[in-house]
Formats: sequence, structure tokens, C-alpha cells
Amino acid sequence: MSTVTLMERGCYMYETVLDLPINSGAYKIAVVTETWLPDINGVALTLANMVRGMKQKGYAIDVYYSSTKHNENTDLIADHEFLLPGFKLPFYKEVKVGLPAKHTLKKMWGENLPDVVLVVTEGPLGTSAIKVAHKFGIPVVSEFHTNFDQYCRYYHLGFLLGLTRRYLRRFHNKTDITLVPTRVLQDELHSQGYDNVGVLSRGVDTELFHPSRRDNALRKSWGINEDDLAVIFVGRLAAEKNLPLAVKAFQAIKTRDPKARFILVGDGPMRQTLEIENPDFIFCGVKKKEALARHYASADLFISPSMSETFGNTLIEAMASNLPSVSFNYAATQENITHGVNGIAVPFGDNEGFIQAVVEIITSKSYMKKLGMQAREKAEELSWNSIYDKFDVILSELIEEEIECDQLFRTT
Repeated sequence: MSTVTLMERGCYMYETVLDLPINSGAYKIAVVTETWLPDINGVALTLANMVRGMKQKGYAIDVYYSSTKHNENTDLIADHEFLLPGFKLPFYKEVKVGLPAKHTLKKMWGENLPDVVLVVTEGPLGTSAIKVAHKFGIPVVSEFHTNFDQYCRYYHLGFLLGLTRRYLRRFHNKTDITLVPTRVLQDELHSQGYDNVGVLSRGVDTELFHPSRRDNALRKSWGINEDDLAVIFVGRLAAEKNLPLAVKAFQAIKTRDPKARFILVGDGPMRQTLEIENPDFIFCGVKKKEALARHYASADLFISPSMSETFGNTLIEAMASNLPSVSFNYAATQENITHGVNGIAVPFGDNEGFIQAVVEIITSKSYMKKLGMQAREKAEELSWNSIYDKFDVILSELIEEEIECDQLFRTT
């Protein structure tokens, strides 16, 4: 690598510690996040998969987190996990924001420097991690997981949108690379002034999420027979998931098929209201691993009305479970669904089109079955191992560049 490229990366701006030994063994990652196991959300579960995969590749991994729950009853999947102080958001108490921890991280990392820092969430804890990493000359990777534009809209915080965008852009531009799950989001962030944005997609466990897990006993517990229609939603029962549209869509289904049942898997602040207003819905609560896989496979149609995803793990889990789907044409849908071939992709924001698509798809069981089978075929291409390989390349290149930076300083 040329000196010019190193300078363009800005390594000369770091307060590099000059007497660090060059890592000759497995690389060490410090993961900084405000959500971690046993939290149940797309960010925490995706991160857990990535940690497992990179551990298999020989990386040593420490996780620094400020989750809403402590990890006491969950098997550690990282080498070390450190719970740091944080506070719950007043309007979204299931989310905990990490407090600044610059001095704590400086002390911990100064005693045992990581080779790279992965910042998963953009709160004060993440800002502290970036500052300390710069202090020690450690490369930083950030991830962009949350569509804050839509969150501001759903929580009536539109007046904060401009400020939030500026904050996020400054935050991510202080890192060496920002990883996003889709090419569309990469283009969007580039247009907003983000400097270095790379794509790292998501995988799915096709052995866990498998059509063979269909369970007729579970369907009977929902009050439906084998030939009846079970429509499923999986995710947080929260405003940003656009659940009123899901309710309207299912009500339209009921006018055509009175025996149909709506299965909601997940929990959140809207659950109580939804239960009161829709006593005929089946609320299953949070499901994990095999239980979650059985719920997917035991349904007949997956619907995703959300317009706030950066990706949408539930879509590819449903695809792997042999389910036809109706969702808006962005994020995971835009990446993985071919309209009319392995699912139904509705133009983004077309609520009436979404309802119409849901009603139309249930008119042909053979068409639904064909879409589901082809969804499964597509899901089989989405191997986690290929994601791990790509992430390994990204991390290794950044670490090796930083080593070259350090060598450059040693010789000048």
C-alpha cells in the first residue's frame, strides 16, 4: 500500500502509540453496542451471529454493552462481556442508551489494546469508543442499523430530524468505514454526505428456519385446521412497525376468509392496545430459536407492513421457512424478492396497494405455495458463511493498514 493511500485514510491524525507490538496472532475485536443478548431485536441477534462467526474464524472478541438486560442467564459467546452504565429512553423504555465511558474504555483498552473497534450503535457510548480508538490509533468500523428518519416520524419527533441526520453523519464519518446491509442504503448515505460506506448483507440460518418445522399441533392451538389460513407477523409490536396497516390488511382478508387467523409473534409497547382492540388475534409473545422457527413454518403467509427497516431479518427468516410474503419494496425485500416470483413487493408507501396485494395473494393457494417454495430456494443462497468471509476481509484490511501506518511512524 502506498504512503498516499495511508495518508488519505487519515492515519497521520491519530495519536498513535509508537511502541505497540505488531499483532502476530489472532486479531482482537472490541465490540461496542447498546443492545446485546438477551435482547430480542434485529440488531442484537444479527450481532450475536456475527460474533459467533468471527469467533469461528479465530478472532478474540470482547463486547462492551449497555443493554436493558444483563447477560447473567445467557451463555457467553464472546471472550469477555462488560456491562456499562446507561439510561432508558423515556419514550421507548425498551431501549437503553449507553452513557459516555471514555475514561473506562481508555483504561481497559490501554491495558490490552484491541486491533479493531466495531461500534454498533450511535449513542454517547459509541462516541466515547471512537475517541478512545483514535487516541490509541485503532481502526474503527461502524454499523448503520436504524432508520432514524422513520423513527422520528412515528414518534412525533420530526423537529429533530435535521439535527439527528447531522449528528449521525458526523458520527459515522469519524470511523474508517460504515457498514450497511443494502446497496440502496449505501447510495442513500453517500448522497447525504457519508464518506466511506460499505455493504455487508445479512444471512439466514436455513437449517433452523426450515419448512420441516411445520407443526399441526401448534396450528390447532391457534384454533385453525390444516386447510385454514394463518397469517403471521414477526417483530416488535411498536409504532415504527406500521402495525395499523397490518390490522387493516388482515381485516380485508377476513372479509374473504372468515376462518383466517392473525398470528403476532413479538412484544412491545403496542401489544396491550392491540389485544384490547383485536381479541380474535393470536398474540404469542417473544419466541426464540426452534420455537420461533416452528411459528414461521406453521403459518401460511408472512406480512411485513414496516417502512422503517434498514434491512429486515424477519423477511429472510420467513423465506427460509417456505413462506410467501407481502412487503414494501425496499431494504431486504428490494435485495431478495423478485415480485411475483418468490414474494410480493409493493411500491414503498402504497398502503392501499399493500392491502390489495394481501387480499389478492390469498385467492390462490397454489400460487402461494409456488411463491413460498421459490422463496426457500432464494434463502438457501444467503449463507452466513459468505457474510463472515466478507467481514473477515474488511477487518483484516483495516488492521493491516493500521499496522502499516504504525510502521510508517516508526521509520520517520
